[in-house]
Amino acid sequence: MTLASDAMMGEQPLLSVKAHVYHIDPKSKKSWIPATSQAVPVSFFYDSTRTLYRIISVEGTKAVINSIVTPSMVVTKTSQKFLQWSDSRANMVYGLGFSREEDLCCFLDKFREVKDLSQKQQHDEDEQQSVVSTSSLSVTLPPVTQAAHSHNNGAAVLVHQTSSQIRSTSPASSASSSSSPRPLVTPSSIGAGYVHPQTPSPAPGGSPSNAGLNESQLRVENERLRDAFAKSSSNADKWKIQLKSLEEEKQRLLKALEESHANLRRWENEVSIYRTRVAELENRKHGSGESVDDLSNAAALRGEVERLKSLVESLEKRNQTKDADITNLNIRLEELRTKESSISHSNLEKLQTMESDNRALKLCINDLQEKLSRQVGLNENFRSELRQLKIHMSKQVVDGKKMEEKLAELIGNNPSG
Repeated sequence: MTLASDAMMGEQPLLSVKAHVYHIDPKSKKSWIPATSQAVPVSFFYDSTRTLYRIISVEGTKAVINSIVTPSMVVTKTSQKFLQWSDSRANMVYGLGFSREEDLCCFLDKFREVKDLSQKQQHDEDEQQSVVSTSSLSVTLPPVTQAAHSHNNGAAVLVHQTSSQIRSTSPASSASSSSSPRPLVTPSSIGAGYVHPQTPSPAPGGSPSNAGLNESQLRVENERLRDAFAKSSSNADKWKIQLKSLEEEKQRLLKALEESHANLRRWENEVSIYRTRVAELENRKHGSGESVDDLSNAAALRGEVERLKSLVESLEKRNQTKDADITNLNIRLEELRTKESSISHSNLEKLQTMESDNRALKLCINDLQEKLSRQVGLNENFRSELRQLKIHMSKQVVDGKKMEEKLAELIGNNPSG
């Protein structure tokens, strides 16, 4: 896509603000690389041909941002004039530094609005597809398969919501009061790798309340990430159970199909035997003489022939019914195989995403634990310095009192002075 499709083929942007653009370092994942030499327009566009929303920014002949807004995308405000978001499709993390906080708030509001519109649009499309799929499957699928199908849709929505909750767990950074934006990186994206924020260590003369606040925030963030990790693991187990139930349903249908084939072969053999007997009886009837003794036997043979003919007709009707059942079973089995293939592909991608999320969350938890340990150590050092300062001040006070007593003695001994 050249120049971001020439800025969406000359379409009017939904919003355009100026900002400095940054890209995450692809190697370290812990530092920002400036993508522009100066502030450039960053615009929201609606791509009517693909019915999706894009964020596009161009500097000269280079498209520095070309990001598709998805319902699972999360934007994180890391300071008063800096925000970031992750685009898993492009495998990029973008950062924007604004000259004014008003521009950041305007961009953030538009981002959330566009994200909600994209989520609503995707929900409508999924609902339409679900209605069409359910109506077509409900004609042939048994109640067990239909229940599994509806449970699959509910589980997919649950995984989607849980994934959104996982991606939204990112620690907030302290606000910056400087005029030029200073990028701070937080683990707002799971797919792009974890980047932890740089927390300043307390100075010896700093306030102990700030140190305690940082430690409390780290503990809260650690607990949030642990909860997100537990939810991700739980959802992965649910998807594995869903796949197992689909496999069991497939095995039941295959077994029923094999039994139907066996019954069909058995009934065909019986029909063949009865037809042979009917032919023999017909031959015997035609080959028998016209003697009076054989008239009673001929009548009995005709009755037997009629009975066997009716039996053959009933067996043929049952055979036709079973053929129709086998055809229906084959259709259901083919539909189940198609459904299983699509669900397996979708679940495989989601499981891979969850596994990467789990790995990233583990790294995030480990980093936060290390940071918490360092913060606790810094707090202990700070308290130790405060105790030493208190002892020193106490000594100074004692020395001052002694000096005051000596001055009083000198004044008392020298009243004329």
